[in-house]
Amino acid sequence: MKYVGPAKASLQFIPHETDSTFLLLLWDQRPELKNYFSIRFSSRGNTVEQLYDVLMSFFEKENRNDKQQIRRFQLGTEQLSVYRSPTIGAQAIILSTQKGRIELKKGEINRLFRKQ
Repeated sequence: MKYVGPAKASLQFIPHETDSTFLLLLWDQRPELKNYFSIRFSSRGNTVEQLYDVLMSFFEKENRNDKQQIRRFQLGTEQLSVYRSPTIGAQAIILSTQKGRIELKKGEINRLFRKQ
């Protein structure tokens, strides 16, 4: 299990005989909730790398200034929306589901996916 920050997010690999699963556990940034939410998804089709690529695409030079960029897709049973954080000066994205949302910076994403 890999944690980002003080238990802000974790990505856990759960091996199974037929198909391994990943569990993404995230701290909901809405202060009124003080709660975690999770996204469970299959490892089939290199899903983890595809998720990492989508999240990191927001930090690529050609996309950095596109304030309207938003990506919506299905991950496991959850519908995800990923968009640039509206916080002034923040180089971060918001990952949002019906269960909650979290702001992640580039370095946090790299640590979560063990890229640095």
